[in-house]
Amino acid sequence: MCVGPESKGMQVADAGAQGTRRVLVAADKFKGSLTAVEVAERVTAGLRRALPEVEVEALPVADGGDGTVAAAVAAGFERREVRVAGPLGQEVTAAFALRGDTAVVEMAEASGLQRLRPVCSPR
Repeated sequence: MCVGPESKGMQVADAGAQGTRRVLVAADKFKGSLTAVEVAERVTAGLRRALPEVEVEALPVADGGDGTVAAAVAAGFERREVRVAGPLGQEVTAAFALRGDTAVVEMAEASGLQRLRPVCSPR
């Protein structure tokens, strides 16, 4: 698929010979700026604006690190919180996602770098 000023006049590849054209936006986060949900929402909005005849569906995804629970929640899982041991053994609250008998656990929720205080070196 081509979108942008240099692609004027190009068509989205046919999903079927005469069928509806569809795009699945499977987006991961842009670390430090946007969550997977925010990336998927913005790309979806841009595609709908540029190609209003195309059916667009967003599916936020994650690689198992930061943002995995949020992506699972966006896919219909329920967010739950539990008290767990943090990276230094202290008790912290961490989230996981649950749907039926399937749970999605993001290790960074319990023991990621965001749980550690920055260590400043003496001058």
